[in-house]
Amino acid sequence: MKGGGGDGLIALDECQSAEAIIFNVTSGMAECPYDHTPDAFSFVDQTGGELSTATETAIIQIANIDDATDIAVSGDGTPEYRICNDATCSTAPAYTSAAGTIDNGQYVQLRLTSNATYETLHSAALTIGESVNPWNVTTRPDCFIVGGANSCADCSVAGGTVVATGVTAGESVCKFSVDLSACPYVDNFQGVGWRKFPNDPPSTATNVSIDECSDAENLCPSGWSRHENWTTTTEFNRTTADSKCSVYNLSQCLTRFDCSTGEHSFANTARESCQAGIHIVTSCDRPRVVDCYARVTEVGCK
Repeated sequence: MKGGGGDGLIALDECQSAEAIIFNVTSGMAECPYDHTPDAFSFVDQTGGELSTATETAIIQIANIDDATDIAVSGDGTPEYRICNDATCSTAPAYTSAAGTIDNGQYVQLRLTSNATYETLHSAALTIGESVNPWNVTTRPDCFIVGGANSCADCSVAGGTVVATGVTAGESVCKFSVDLSACPYVDNFQGVGWRKFPNDPPSTATNVSIDECSDAENLCPSGWSRHENWTTTTEFNRTTADSKCSVYNLSQCLTRFDCSTGEHSFANTARESCQAGIHIVTSCDRPRVVDCYARVTEVGCK
C-alpha cells in the first residue's frame, strides 16, 4: 500500500529497486520514494501516411513505475491513448483522450488522425509520470516516384511524364520516350545464324533475333532505372510495307511464315514477341526460325 501521508514515500516492499531505498527520519523506517518515471521507451515516427487517417503506434509495455502513475496525452490530430493488459490489446479497450492512471507492466498504444494536407506533420506527446514521449506522423507527398531515388519534380525536369502506377495512392513512374534513332536495330537474319526447329540436326547455327532497342534495360536516361515492365510497344514492322515479322528475299525452294508481335499502350506489361521462319523443301537448307520483338517506344523509369 502507498503510505507516508502525502510525503511521497511508499512501503519498502513496494520499492522498485534496492538502490532506491532511503531512510525516513520522520518515521524511523526504511522506505523509498514514489517512482513516476518508466524505463525509457519511444514511439517510431511515421512518414508517408494517407491524409486524414487514424494512425496508431506500436503497443509498448510500461516498466518500472509505481501503480496508478498519471498518464495523459496532448498534441495535434485529436490524439488518444489506450491501456491494455497484454501485448496485443486482445480485449480491444477503447481509446481515450482523458487523463488517467497506468499500472506497472501494463501496455499502452497511441493514435491520432493524420493531417489533411500532403507532406504535413501532426505531432502528439504521451506523458507518463515524469516521462514525456513525442510521436510524429507526416503525410505522404501528393506524388512520388516509386523507389524514392527521384521525385515527380525530377521527372518533369528530365523531360518525362509522371504516370500513376495505381498500386499505391500517389505512387508513380516517370515515362520517357525512346529515341529509336539512338537505338540499334539488331537484324541477324542475313547469314549470321539461325535458331533451329526441334528436329533440325545439331549442325545448325545459333539463335537469331530481329529487334529494335534490344538493350531494353538501358533505355532510361542517366540517373534513372527501369521499373518492372512499364513500357509502350508497337507491333514489329519487318519492312515499312509489312507489319509482320517475316523472312524475305527467299529463294524459290523456301516457304516462309510470318508472325505479328502485338503491342500495348503504356502499362506494366511484358514486351511482346513471336517467332517467324521458313519451311525448307527437298534439297534445300534446313528449317530456320527467328525471334521477333515488339518495338519499345516509351519506357517507365524510377
